[in-house]
Parts: sequence; C-alpha cells; structure tokens
Amino acid sequence: MKFTNPFKRRFSNRAWVPSSDYQPFLIVNGQVVKSASYATASAALKNSDIYSVVNLISADVSSCKFVSANDFLLHKLNAPNPIINSYNFWQSVTGALLLNGNAYVVMNLDASGRLHHFEQVTPPQVQIIIDDGEQNVNYKVTYYDNRGTVTIPAGQMLHFKLLSNLSDNKFIGVSPLQSLVGDLNIQDKANDMALKSLNQAIRPSGILTLAAGGVDPEAKENVRREFERANSGANAGRVMVMDPTATYSTPQIDSNIANLLNSVSYTRNQVAKAFGVPQDFLNNESAHSNIDQVRSTYSQALNKYIYALSSELTMKLGVGVDLDMQPAIDPDYSQYAATISDLTKNDALEGVQATHILKSVGFIPVDTPDFDVGNDPTKGGE
Repeated sequence: MKFTNPFKRRFSNRAWVPSSDYQPFLIVNGQVVKSASYATASAALKNSDIYSVVNLISADVSSCKFVSANDFLLHKLNAPNPIINSYNFWQSVTGALLLNGNAYVVMNLDASGRLHHFEQVTPPQVQIIIDDGEQNVNYKVTYYDNRGTVTIPAGQMLHFKLLSNLSDNKFIGVSPLQSLVGDLNIQDKANDMALKSLNQAIRPSGILTLAAGGVDPEAKENVRREFERANSGANAGRVMVMDPTATYSTPQIDSNIANLLNSVSYTRNQVAKAFGVPQDFLNNESAHSNIDQVRSTYSQALNKYIYALSSELTMKLGVGVDLDMQPAIDPDYSQYAATISDLTKNDALEGVQATHILKSVGFIPVDTPDFDVGNDPTKGGE
C-alpha cells in the first residue's frame, strides 16, 4: 500500500510583485491614500530639464551600434519590431528605463520557437509572479488588444532595470525620479510663487518722481504725457533733459523673485546629478571642467545605462551582446582621429598603420592613395 506524506506541501506560495517601484497610493488603516511623494513619468516629462536629459541619454543609447557574433540575433536587434524602426524602438525602451527604473520587452516567438520580434510593454501592463523559493519568475502581461492577459516566462521577457532595491524588492528597479521628488516639489512651488509675484506686481516702465508735493491727478497726467512725448518716437535715444524738480528711475525686479528664479539652476544641477550626467549638458556650465573632462564624464554615465541593456540581452538571448557607443559620443570620429594622431606622434603607431586604421572607420576615404615616402617629389629639393 502506498502512503502519502500528510506533511508534504501541496501548494507552492507565490508572491505578486508590482512592475515598478513607483506607488501612486498608500493603504493606511484600510483606506487608499494618495502618496505625496509620487511623481509620474508623464508629469516628469513636463519639466524641461528632465525631458532634456531623458531625451539626450535615450537618443544616444539608441544610436549605439549593436555588436554580436550571432548574425540572426544581430539582425533582430537592428530590426526589433515590424512597425517601429530600430532607433525609435530602443529610444522608447531606454526612456522607460530612465523614467520608471524598469523597461519590459517581450520576445515574441514564431511557430518553430525562434525569435520573431520584440514588443515593448509598459509597467502598468506587467505584474511579476515569483514562485516559492524564488526559483521561478513569470510575468503576467495584460495586453490592450484581444490577446487579453498572458503569462510569459522570464526567459521570454527582457526586463531592464536600474539599481534593484535590495531592501524592499530585488526584482524591480528604482527610477532616478525617486530622488528628485523633493527637488521637483520645491521647483514647482518656486515657479508658482514667481509667477504670482510677477502677475500681481506693479510693472511700470519707469518712475518719474516730482519734488513738489500734492500734485493733482490732472497735473500728473500732463507731466507724464509731456515726458513721454519728449523721450519717445522721433526723440527716442536722444539726450534726456530733466527739470531739477523731477527725478527719473527704472524699477528693479524684487530680490525675492530673483532668488526664486535662481532656484531653477539648483534644480537643474540636481537633475543632472540624479541621472549621472555633467551639468554642462543642461546648459549649466561648470567652472572647473573642460570639454574633454565633460565628454569623459558623460561617457562613463552613458556606460551605466548601456550595461543595463547589454547584460540583460546577453543573459536572455544566450549570446554575447554589446553596444558600441562610438556613434553616440564621437559620431564623426574626430576624437578617435585625434587619439590616433597622438599615438603616431609618440611613435606608438607608424604613419601607414594610422592611415589604415582611419580608413577602416571611414574617417579617411578608402580610395585615398597611400603616401609613398620614396616618391616624395619635395624630397631633396624642388
């Protein structure tokens, strides 16, 4: 007779994890309460500094060149979707990664089980299912068409993420926007206060002060009219002649309003810091850096986001995938050519080698004839 173990677990536990670290609400004592520290990606894009840095990074990452020894997968990466071109597709993926800390791309297979195309899905469409013991992960995707809700295994889902939050949930990433909630709230309030101050302020073009007191409104209007006639129109730009009893001055902007407007620079620096890019890229020049340092810092920042993509692609596709960032940071190869030139001057490369290298990247036209020292017409005289 066969006995069953009554203590054996018949069911596996599952954890249902949200697809993003952002929570638009909190549950307090059973009541749903809107979170004050929540900032949506769509709202963040209305901030010009965030839009600028997200557009910059996503555009540069999507312009990088995929490198892989597998020609089939390389073709799929360069033509990821039948209705969206490669540049727009990967820019959208990178943009979602920057704004949400997570980006999801389903690998749709054909009837034979081979990769057919990639399809991006948004975090609100995704719910992560973690089986007991964290041995298996699935993604529950709700499509907005007749496919409905589908469970997709982890091997078929590209889940790009930034800085997995190990203290709360290591399966999802954290958006850089989380660190900017306070700064953006300060900027919003400063902008509101500045606009109200400007809208409600008395803004005369000039102030004409009369030494005589008790001037009636009609006399004031006559003085104003005569002063404007004498200093505008055909007389504009001419020497101003003032009566000793009158003093002219221009109004100054309120120092409080000026300070509020200056807070924009502070927030701009915070945005650059959160995304790891030099503040120079947001038109906020640093006095302690030159162009080479700025480029080097930006290249390092770009690498962090490139690795987030390449490591996930390598893991899920089972073949090495890299991204060549040369098209993003030096599209015309001018920096590359300068480096080759320095190596040649320091005798690390021969002139022929340098020419060959520059021809191989297209900096020098391939059909340019090689320079032959033995046939130099200027050697030895005219």
